Amino acid sequence: MQRLAALIGLMFLPLVILADAREQLANQLEIIQSMTAHFSQQVQSEGELIERSRGEMAMLRPGRFRWETHKPNHQLLIADGQRLWIYDVDLEQVQVKPLQGQLGQTPALFLSGYDQSALNDYQISIIRQRGATIDYRLIPIDPQASFAQIDMTFRGNELTAMRLGDQLGQSTELTFSKVKVNTIVDQTLFQFEPPAGVDVIQ
Repeated sequence: MQRLAALIGLMFLPLVILADAREQLANQLEIIQSMTAHFSQQVQSEGELIERSRGEMAMLRPGRFRWETHKPNHQLLIADGQRLWIYDVDLEQVQVKPLQGQLGQTPALFLSGYDQSALNDYQISIIRQRGATIDYRLIPIDPQASFAQIDMTFRGNELTAMRLGDQLGQSTELTFSKVKVNTIVDQTLFQFEPPAGVDVIQ
């Protein structure tokens, strides 16, 4: 009977670990009510570097997010709580999308707290823990999801890195620096008015 009880316990152990990891990540994200940082981004395909960029980001819960890339191309992504604006400065083109349903396309919106149930769409595990640094891995339950894997690294209450792998084998690595958590953020950063003369695509 003792062996049977131990076997049953082992059968349920992975579910307990996943539940704990999900709750721990949810709590970790909940702590971050606002965040500003500089970022550097590298995109690789089959191990070959195909793009490198950098810029600044800002986030304010719930549902507000700003992501501005300066080099090599100037692009701006703003979530204002209701809509997602994607402005390509060089192309003079703006795309406007309802924020709902865009979480799978823009994993960084996890931080904005727009949809607290979004984590339920992933299997979540802790893949590494070293002192105050912890790495989470999110695997989408839907095999058709845009991203095959999302890794998030936290050092204490600060998000320091994200790694995204898509279904085609392309990977994106984001490293955050000059991170500030739970400081006052100018709310005008999350407002957007299309400049005169640009094409607006609804």
